[in-house]
Amino acid sequence: MIDKINELINISSSRDEVFLSILNTFSNKSVNIFQIGAIETLDNYLFRIGSGWSDIVFGNYIKKNGGTFTIADISLDHLAHSNLIASQLGYNVNLCYGNGLDHITPEYNIYYLDGSIDPAETKNQFDKILSFNLKDIYICVDDFSIKGTTIDLSIYPFKIHKIEKGLGVLHYHG
Repeated sequence: MIDKINELINISSSRDEVFLSILNTFSNKSVNIFQIGAIETLDNYLFRIGSGWSDIVFGNYIKKNGGTFTIADISLDHLAHSNLIASQLGYNVNLCYGNGLDHITPEYNIYYLDGSIDPAETKNQFDKILSFNLKDIYICVDDFSIKGTTIDLSIYPFKIHKIEKGLGVLHYHG
């Protein structure tokens, strides 16, 4: 299994580059990351390219620089995949079973919303993050052309990366 995981890790994703550029802004300091959506499958190389597997990039950063990495998902199978990757690569991950909205709290520097493809659900998650009135955080929304359609871009200037259905990144200053 570890050989397969290593092969999948070595496949680069455009998302990896975006995640790394965000992490680089923290200059190797500890960071707290909250992610909605765990690894869906370990079965297919193309899925790694398509989904990005943010767990690997975020987990490796936490392992080297400190901080916390929390993942929420409604699928125990997906959480098990994320847990397996974390244990194989030697980083800690906090797993939360259930609706991501219920687990969003204010102590994070990066929020990655990659759960369902329901724009209203994503907007509710986004609004809850903003309700904490945090300063200097990143909010990332995967599949932005679907999930981000209810977010007003004239108020929240997301940078949309052209990765499949878009990866929206907002550096929010409060």
